[in-house]
Amino acid sequence: MNTSLTIAALLSLFMGMVHSLMGEKYFLPRLYKPVLPFHLGTELFINRTLRTAWHFITLAWVAAALVLWLLAARFPLNDDVRTVGYILVGWYLASAFLSLIISRGRHFSWVVLSAIAALTWLGIGG
Repeated sequence: MNTSLTIAALLSLFMGMVHSLMGEKYFLPRLYKPVLPFHLGTELFINRTLRTAWHFITLAWVAAALVLWLLAARFPLNDDVRTVGYILVGWYLASAFLSLIISRGRHFSWVVLSAIAALTWLGIGG
């Protein structure tokens, strides 16, 4: 088992769980105020859509964690499998960059996402 990829997988799983829990407690309730035009749908429909979209991000992090876990278990990696790792590195780096720029560094996720990208890069032998 590759340690760097295992830690990256656990961090990704952690990010997903924190994202869902913090979202439900602090962010989603604020978004449920009726500020959107109702021609987009009922308030209930809009609230459910926001919740669904929010948790899709969590599912993406959990899915990526599972892929990282599988990469860690398959070590050493062949070139085809390593390509999957490079795709994940790019996704985590892009996510970290967006978080850093959009939040102007105030949202801590860019630090964890950068760490996951670096650990994945190290783990795949980048």
